[in-house]
Amino acid sequence: MKKPDMKVSKVATTLEDVRSMTRNQMVANAREILSKLTRKDKQGRVVVHNDDIEKDIVIGKRGIEHGLDRNYEYTAIVFMHLDSYLKHAIKINEAVADGKRNFDSDILLGYGENQAGEKISAYFVVSRLLTGQDELIEFGSLYSVRAKNSRRFCTRQPGGSIPYFYYY
Repeated sequence: MKKPDMKVSKVATTLEDVRSMTRNQMVANAREILSKLTRKDKQGRVVVHNDDIEKDIVIGKRGIEHGLDRNYEYTAIVFMHLDSYLKHAIKINEAVADGKRNFDSDILLGYGENQAGEKISAYFVVSRLLTGQDELIEFGSLYSVRAKNSRRFCTRQPGGSIPYFYYY
């Protein structure tokens, strides 16, 4: 299946910014930024609409905290720009519920770059859930984020985007 080029998220947060914060401060800052930049659904949950899977993704405190368990610094940078990363992330795989997983999940890849040209990619695990409060609606719930500074990339395309087949 051919997809359009992934849009690059512009990253303004630096390593020095995140190194000066504790984990609790990082979670609080990420939640505050998200509440200002995103919208809320009927249940009052902060959501980001992903263009590729065409679903709203609920961003909860547990998803942010779980993501900060690994590679703290780069994941923290991604959380400061999570709205843009998730909006433009593309689906690269899925995980099916089995004995280890309770829900089907979409695996998304997001990509960002700071002003110095440093590339920061992130994988997102988004659980597929149903809510039956007003009507039966399928939505995604952010379960985990793993970010890393990637040094080897394909050539940048005209217009500042990268091909959808990007890997690291």
